[in-house]
Amino acid sequence: MIGLRTSSNRVEKANDLIVAKRQKHNGMSWSFKGSGALASIKCAHLNGELSCWIRNRTINEELAA
Repeated sequence: MIGLRTSSNRVEKANDLIVAKRQKHNGMSWSFKGSGALASIKCAHLNGELSCWIRNRTINEELAA
């Protein structure tokens, strides 16, 4: 056992913070592609990876402890 979580609770909460609050606002309608793009950008920003993505088009894929 390597001690990694198997629950999706954090993922679901992240979706709520990243996507749902932004997109369920003032009757907005988003395409599937646009929704995914917004989630990716917001997630990179929250993880401190946005500037790296803008400069290098790479994201650090290490798991947090």
